[in-house]
Amino acid sequence: MILFNWAKMYAATQGDSSSIVTLIAYLTYPTLPRNRYDSIYRLSQQDWSGNSFILHPEKIISNRSKFGDNELAQYVALASFRSYAEYEATTKRSLNLFLAPIPTELIDNNRLLSRIEEEVFFCWEEVTH
Repeated sequence: MILFNWAKMYAATQGDSSSIVTLIAYLTYPTLPRNRYDSIYRLSQQDWSGNSFILHPEKIISNRSKFGDNELAQYVALASFRSYAEYEATTKRSLNLFLAPIPTELIDNNRLLSRIEEEVFFCWEEVTH
């Protein structure tokens, strides 16, 4: 599990899907930059902690070649709108559809997300639904 600040991540990447997935990879497997010109140097200088969470971020990285960065970034973005406090209290991993800031068509067209009634489920975080 990783915790991150979605607002800070979105601002730093300017909403670029590829940069979002790269940042998730850095947060999942942090490495030290070789020097200050290394591409991860800028990432290592910021505090990314927050209340957004992803339970299995390694799945995003290992499946990057199978899914487009747009689908993966949508997965991360929607996951960031879940309540970590609610997860800690009830282990609820889904997102209520009313909290999703994107149209339901985008959710329905994303292979990593499924919508059942008024809940959005994340394929790598739910055992069954």
